[in-house]
Amino acid sequence: MTRTVLAWAAILALAAFVLQWLEFQQRARMFPAEIYIALICTAFAAGGVWVGWRLSAKPVSEPFIRNKAALLRNPRFLPARA
Repeated sequence: MTRTVLAWAAILALAAFVLQWLEFQQRARMFPAEIYIALICTAFAAGGVWVGWRLSAKPVSEPFIRNKAALLRNPRFLPARA
């Protein structure tokens, strides 16, 4: 838990630093407004893809094991023989 909190704190601190740097560059007129907006949109899109990937990750299930004893009790479920 501590590791996760520290990782998010570092990410947010880096994001705040980048946004402050971009704001300085914007005010200094080194970047046009379109590039500033595109950088922020790209960062949010990348973050959204990452969060979506993390939230939708499914754990690997165990392989299917056939219950032959249950099938032998009911011959209707046995595969047809050629």
